[in-house]
Amino acid sequence: MTAFQQLPSSVLQTGAIFLSIIIEALPFVLIGSIVSGLIEVYITPDKVYHFLPRNRWGRIFFWDLCWDSFPLL
Repeated sequence: MTAFQQLPSSVLQTGAIFLSIIIEALPFVLIGSIVSGLIEVYITPDKVYHFLPRNRWGRIFFWDLCWDSFPLL
């Protein structure tokens, strides 16, 4: 008899759901880490500064659009 057979089924279901969420999230975490590392290495702050609009409100609007589009990616 294994130790897992003595646990209630609700505990086993909770563990299975937790593991499935972790396994499904791992590819996104890894891809995000790799992309973040590439951005950190190859894109300097000067490049970002020159890419942005010159006036303050243009920058705010640009970053607002970027921030709103991140969940869609």
